[in-house]
Amino acid sequence: GISISINTICNNNDKDKIKKFKKINNYIVKNKLKIYLSKDFFLNRSNVNQIYPNFKKFLKIKKKYDKFSILYSDFLKRVV
Repeated sequence: GISISINTICNNNDKDKIKKFKKINNYIVKNKLKIYLSKDFFLNRSNVNQIYPNFKKFLKIKKKYDKFSILYSDFLKRVV
């Protein structure tokens, strides 16, 4: 397969950059491609469920084995 990485500094004031990244993410979701989840800042729960159809199953398993939410991240906070 092919992997593309884009590393950049981005903050809330970078409106144009954010708009471009969201456009890239929309393309990825629309075409059912994959995103490295720990590096993404723009996906929402709906997007994740579209490109990772087993994500709900993952959350159920996580809930069963991680009752105290030891395995937690900003990503999970955003999409759960």
